[in-house]
Amino acid sequence: MSRAGIDSKFARARRLASELSAEVEGFLSGEPYRLEASEEPNGDLVYRVQVRAQPPIGWSVLIGDIVHNARSALDHLAYALVNKNGGTPDEHTYFPISDQPTGFGAKIRKSLHGASKESKDVIRALEPWQGGDDILWRLHRLDIFDKHQLLVPVGAAHGGILVDTTFMGFKEGDDPVRIPPYQVLSGDRQYPLQDRAEVFRIMKAGREPRDGPIRTDYSVVFEVAFGEGAIVQGEPLVPTLGDMVEHVASVVEPLVIGL
Repeated sequence: MSRAGIDSKFARARRLASELSAEVEGFLSGEPYRLEASEEPNGDLVYRVQVRAQPPIGWSVLIGDIVHNARSALDHLAYALVNKNGGTPDEHTYFPISDQPTGFGAKIRKSLHGASKESKDVIRALEPWQGGDDILWRLHRLDIFDKHQLLVPVGAAHGGILVDTTFMGFKEGDDPVRIPPYQVLSGDRQYPLQDRAEVFRIMKAGREPRDGPIRTDYSVVFEVAFGEGAIVQGEPLVPTLGDMVEHVASVVEPLVIGL
């Protein structure tokens, strides 16, 4: 196994991630989640979400392929490291990732039997276990999860409220001045997103006078997130997968360069 084979696995993971990103962007452009404002009897302005569509189930297969290609690139690397040192890879050869550091020494000796001490030391220094390099560990667990059930994405409010403000001027005829929009982050991402769920509200006391010089519009950034049960439950789908592939490729690059 050469470097080219390992690079091709990471390249395929990137291509699939790009394909998924385009599909998610197209899905969101169709306004599957629409924000509705209504005034309550007490004068509060309440914004609720209307869920008009859910992400297609077919994305789950694409997500699994992205994860598996990145994980299998690591196993190809393990084979290459054993071969490079004159060893013979077998069915026990794989890139070791563990749930805990305890016992990792025995695991690395078995999974990389025949590889050089230097290679084993580099991998051990990566701390590929939960609580060490959590991204490596998450990739490993997601790959296992995908073997048993679909990585189903669900709709989720990203938690960011966009505030778009325009100053209308002090007198009639003044040119309006649009203030650059800014985003207010929320600690509650509204996961999983439910139809008619209240996203945010503006209390009566905080609302602007209808004839005032300031006009403010609000919108919510909606995101597609990993589904219930996944190790990354509720996290944004596209950036999480993209960052995961890039992180894994970068941390093992010193090992790949030497092939």
